[in-house]
Amino acid sequence: MLAADACYFCQTLRERRLPRNMHDQQAMMASLDRLEALERGGARIFFGHDPEFWRTVPQGPTPIA
Repeated sequence: MLAADACYFCQTLRERRLPRNMHDQQAMMASLDRLEALERGGARIFFGHDPEFWRTVPQGPTPIA
């Protein structure tokens, strides 16, 4: 699951550290809850803007399993 702009960083999901600027805090928390539920169900979350996360992901041409 590519989280992209729904959750920039792994730390946002794990620690619920929300960005300073957001339109709707309640909607953001609901999105994080949904991502967490997807992850618990077996989905792998790809954090679009997290350089630490991307260091753990095989880079092409290695397939992602």
